[in-house]
Amino acid sequence: MESIQVSDAAKWPYICMLYAGFKNDLSTLAIGTGTLISPVLILTAGHVVYDGHKGWASSVTARFRSDPATDQPAATFRTTTQWTSVDASRPDSVESAYDVGVVVLKQPVDLTLGIRPLPVETSNDSGLRAMTLSVAGYPASPPPVGTLYGASSTLSDLTPTRLHYPIATVDGMSGGPVYDFDVSSSTRTIRGVHTSLGSALRITEGILSLLLDWKKEFRP
Repeated sequence: MESIQVSDAAKWPYICMLYAGFKNDLSTLAIGTGTLISPVLILTAGHVVYDGHKGWASSVTARFRSDPATDQPAATFRTTTQWTSVDASRPDSVESAYDVGVVVLKQPVDLTLGIRPLPVETSNDSGLRAMTLSVAGYPASPPPVGTLYGASSTLSDLTPTRLHYPIATVDGMSGGPVYDFDVSSSTRTIRGVHTSLGSALRITEGILSLLLDWKKEFRP
């Protein structure tokens, strides 16, 4: 299994650390990861904003490791009805095809800081198998918290709704992007959302359509 490596977060300012607070657990803040996909939308895992035991997050703050680092509070969040009503409380929730969500920022990100949204696209099985995919996120531990980790690999397996890769990941990296890099255009494109150990929710046509609906709902 490939190990995660410390990354220079300033080079990937569109990947942010998310601090989520829950009303019935005020003593700690849960840490997750997200990626900017529009000036006001951060793509993440559904369980970052809705926990099967704690319910909806009461607050979420995004920390972008730009220069300088900037904190952005959320106005609201969204995830799927299937996640909140069924999958979040199931024993096999780590394999859910609906564990996806967005954090909606109160204010658009200041693009002058060099933070640019990443595109999100689907791909067929053969295309995904041929890609070298990267996974990145902010581990909740060990310290120092706030250090971006990432690694790259080809897929070990895939299903119509999930991507699997031989990359060691830890708590806190949930919600991080699984993306490929096109050398010719220097473009990174999100193909999945990391949700559990070595596994991501795949960007399917249905997930992409949902994200486009959220983009329309929350135009800056």
